[in-house]
Amino acid sequence: LWDHRREALQHWIREGMNGYVNMATATGKTVLGLAAAAYAVDSGSLHPADRREIETGFDGGLPDAGRSRSDDVLIVTTDNLLGVQWSRLFQEHCHTPPEYTQIEDGSIELPWGTIDIRSANDIHITEADPEAYRLAIFDEVHNYSGAGWGAILNRFIESSCSVLALTGSATEEFESRIEDADQSFPQVDDPYTHREAISDGIVPDFSWTLAFTQVQDNKHLDDLRTGAEKIPQLVEYNSDGLKVPRPGSDLSR
Repeated sequence: LWDHRREALQHWIREGMNGYVNMATATGKTVLGLAAAAYAVDSGSLHPADRREIETGFDGGLPDAGRSRSDDVLIVTTDNLLGVQWSRLFQEHCHTPPEYTQIEDGSIELPWGTIDIRSANDIHITEADPEAYRLAIFDEVHNYSGAGWGAILNRFIESSCSVLALTGSATEEFESRIEDADQSFPQVDDPYTHREAISDGIVPDFSWTLAFTQVQDNKHLDDLRTGAEKIPQLVEYNSDGLKVPRPGSDLSR
């Protein structure tokens, strides 16, 4: 783990494996989530160097990670494409063979347990039982401030399930939402900003130019709207990426 991720994981463990991190885009929130899952299910799965560094912050060794609970992990994303990204990162960073990380019916079945990956819009998430999981990870959690998604997050915060929430831009609305929870849900480390990430060499220095495309008339707007509405019908998401029909097929037309 990069230093800032290791420090965030250490602080999260110190907070009883409960809280949120605010890390800028491209600084490794998802990998931090993988490390949290590794620790929660089997702390021996952490890289030995990371485990040694994290242990320095605890007298008498790392605390118990709730091993009396189910080994299953819940990952909640804002859309199905992010679920595909999590599956890929399990392969890349955890050296998990692709045959183990295929998402079947919204889940990855591993020898030690199940990783359920759900989008926040999935109706089944409203039925998810916090007591059925060792750990719940909420990705892009700044989007969970409304009555629907926010209520799901608060239900898990107020349970005995460990929760790690990931965001790159914690908003006042989100912070207000978690303050209303019956259980403390702290920010587990100082925000890790793009400026710090550039200084640490995590991301390159950059700039960008914003340009606007002229839309001449209503027909162009109608064409754009029609194309956008067809995309979900044309593209199939799976653990290997995106599947798009061949040009000339009935579906592509």
